[in-house]
Amino acid sequence: MNNNDILSLLNQPIQTSNYLNFCEAIEFLNKKYYDDSEQIITDYEFDILFKKLVDFELNNKALISKKSPTQLVAKGIASTFDSVAHLVPMLSLSNSYNSDDLIHFDESIKKELQDIFYDFYVEPKFDGSSISLMYENDQLVRAATRGDGIKGEDITENAKKVKNIPHNVLFSQFNIKKIELRGEVVIHKLIFDKMNLEREAQGLSVFQNTRNTASGSLRLKDPQEVAARNLDAFIYSIGYIEFIDSTNSSLFEVSQEENIALLNQLGFNSAFHLGKKCSSIEEVIEFCNQWEDKRNDFEFDIDGMVVKLNQIKNQMMLGFTSHHPKWAIAYKFKAIEKSTKLLEIDFQVGRTGIVTPVAKVEPVSVGGVTIRSISLHNEDNIISKDLRIGDTVFVERAGDVIPQISRVDLSKRVAQKPFVYIQNCPTCKTELIRKEGEAAWRCLNSNCESQLLEKIIYFSSKESMNIKGLGKDIIKRFFNLGIIKNYIDIYQLDYDFILSLEGWKSQSVENLKTSIEESKNNELYRLINALGIDNVGNTMSKILAKKVNHLLDFQKWSLEDFNLIEDIGPKMAQSLFMFFNEKENINLLQNLEHLGVNLTGSFINIEGILSNQVIVFSGFRDADLELKIESLGGTIANSLSKKTTILVMKEIGTGSSKESKAKTYGTLVYDLESFKEFYQI
Repeated sequence: MNNNDILSLLNQPIQTSNYLNFCEAIEFLNKKYYDDSEQIITDYEFDILFKKLVDFELNNKALISKKSPTQLVAKGIASTFDSVAHLVPMLSLSNSYNSDDLIHFDESIKKELQDIFYDFYVEPKFDGSSISLMYENDQLVRAATRGDGIKGEDITENAKKVKNIPHNVLFSQFNIKKIELRGEVVIHKLIFDKMNLEREAQGLSVFQNTRNTASGSLRLKDPQEVAARNLDAFIYSIGYIEFIDSTNSSLFEVSQEENIALLNQLGFNSAFHLGKKCSSIEEVIEFCNQWEDKRNDFEFDIDGMVVKLNQIKNQMMLGFTSHHPKWAIAYKFKAIEKSTKLLEIDFQVGRTGIVTPVAKVEPVSVGGVTIRSISLHNEDNIISKDLRIGDTVFVERAGDVIPQISRVDLSKRVAQKPFVYIQNCPTCKTELIRKEGEAAWRCLNSNCESQLLEKIIYFSSKESMNIKGLGKDIIKRFFNLGIIKNYIDIYQLDYDFILSLEGWKSQSVENLKTSIEESKNNELYRLINALGIDNVGNTMSKILAKKVNHLLDFQKWSLEDFNLIEDIGPKMAQSLFMFFNEKENINLLQNLEHLGVNLTGSFINIEGILSNQVIVFSGFRDADLELKIESLGGTIANSLSKKTTILVMKEIGTGSSKESKAKTYGTLVYDLESFKEFYQI
């Protein structure tokens, strides 16, 4: 999964064949955002992807995968810190981008609460790193990052070095034994600018934005280094309260406004002096607009406002989805714009042949970052904005991270000619084609040098073979020198020649050699993913690795065999069937194996009473029963299809559509007790 794969999905309709690709894309984006503090696309584009997924699942409930991001809190956690569970999940917020979205939010609340009185509390949305703080018996006992929302990283010692996080708080005066708070760790703009000036003077790379810097600072191994970063924290909500006894005299269960005020009195830095109670959605909109006008003058970066129902009892009535609270929404500010000149449009060719246009502009500073190149994504984007060489354009950093051209200043257009999109690959000159239903133009020449280079970069990447020391820049250098031209060359490197190259020492060559040797012993799924088979991502690679004893066993599979794999669509099945019937691909795999690369799968053929049975649960989940079924040779599927042989329902005879569909398919239908009795489970 890479940026082009993500951008391609933005312009595709979601359907059965690419449903899992959408799931994997959102999982990939969440991992990048929460683990790596890296934002690949804008919040708005993420919301488009997520909404496509939600809408598809609403209309295709039988196809919903348990791996779907709609069934999970946004995922993360990959670090050396210990993993700890939050007392209550830290959910995401749904986003809004204009007053109409806020009005729609208000209407949804009216529909739920009907005649019950409600008001709002609105406060700035700090652009930092989320944190949870747990106090027990008035002591700070644990601090954790958001992580995947269920579990986070234990950063207690680092959090103790953050300003405005008190180590002792008299919660007991409010009859509270244990409490979990939520907040945001941030960096003052002036401190951030000073840090970058110091780094520049030392010849170090500068930090890109305050959010990523705050997030990275919390993960530093040395707490003293954290202290040197001068971080601040704002506490904005209470996630969990446990009282000393049954006499509940706590004031913390009345309203968001009172919670914020009380936390402020107890020594926390809250939004008490920054937020406002609003009696109507019109007042909310006005307050949001006021803050948007003054955001640049505020001492901390904020990217919007958070609108919450003020009364805690109203919040509890509305409740939560698996992804976000129904009683709160984030209002996202528009990105900051700066004007510059569009000098030219270049083109980049990705590993799948997708050709991406890239705008070259006169250097312009937006939000403290100098912008020179901007991805234009595809031809449709150029046409919709009517971009022309020589235009004065407005550039923004969406989400204060990703540069994009928002619009053209037509008042400054003189005689610029409409831009004509290229018809041939900029590298190999092969005629480009555009597949039906896609926005991207592709080069179909599999020997195109740009594609070969990108494929090798992907093959070696962290998500694939994970060859440390063989990064993008090194691969480009080796490719241009003719040292690496394909996957096989990676395992036949001339290390003596590499040692003779400028910048290479004995230790760095030895490290590279060790990393390449270690990659030979990777689990099979990494190799499957590294091969870059069309429509096959990391999730499906793991499934495929468990289907065979040896990767070349897939040569014997028919198209129907691939179609029978649960969660696979016709396009993916066709891609796999074609790949393993291509002589060139088989030769590649045989050569890799000859060089020592692992092609062994983890297939276990369990013979039992449920062998060859594909089983779907409806109306319940039972992890222990699933394990028992698998131990008897059965396969658990996520959704009902023609491949399903047994449907187990909590209750049969209710006239449900799933039960009717199962009978149409010829699927056996049991209630839970009958199923257990029949198969003696």
